[in-house]
Amino acid sequence: MQAGCTVIGAVDPRDQRLVGYCALIIQEKSLNRRLVKAVFQGRFNQEIAQLWHHLSSREVIRLSLNRLLFSGFSRTTQATTPGGRILSFAVLPEYQGQGIGSRLLQEAVQLSDQTGQTTLNLEVRPTNTSGLHLYQRHGFQVIGKTRDLQGQWLIMVRYRVPRR
Repeated sequence: MQAGCTVIGAVDPRDQRLVGYCALIIQEKSLNRRLVKAVFQGRFNQEIAQLWHHLSSREVIRLSLNRLLFSGFSRTTQATTPGGRILSFAVLPEYQGQGIGSRLLQEAVQLSDQTGQTTLNLEVRPTNTSGLHLYQRHGFQVIGKTRDLQGQWLIMVRYRVPRR
């Protein structure tokens, strides 16, 4: 299977405003190398371009650099498992608590399962209790900690349940 980045977005039907998104990589192998290429050569696939046209240049740069800094400077207490990885996940504050995050995460989990991933990994700040509870409700569990230049993260993984 070819590795690739997918972005799932939630749009407010009233004004077509992007209110939430989940960016994930399927079958990650060389995450750092692909991210560096994407950021510095400006090669984003169509799905990322569609999402990122809703964001300001500053937000795109901040998200990209955040991920690069995390990948390059993190110290991990336990290695993540191979498989899919949620790179970035957000819902605008005024839309939180309406089930948008749950729907985005369900779709990401379903896509991960459909593509045969045995795991889906993510990192979350320990202070993000609402995010932590959301991920736990969807079957993610904490497997370790990591630290980067911006502070501590919890590493979470969801193992796919084999179908019988």
